[in-house]
Amino acid sequence: MGVARPLAAGDIVLSGAFGPLAPMTAGRHYRLAMSGFADLVVDCAD
Repeated sequence: MGVARPLAAGDIVLSGAFGPLAPMTAGRHYRLAMSGFADLVVDCAD
């Protein structure tokens, strides 16, 4: 998937019990708010 890092401006916030609710796009950043887990951000690779 990518490298977890702190949330930054411009990140897209997604939420889901087991992951994001929308497809990830390369080059964009997503904050995954996962049930039962700490929030993390994944940088999507090309």
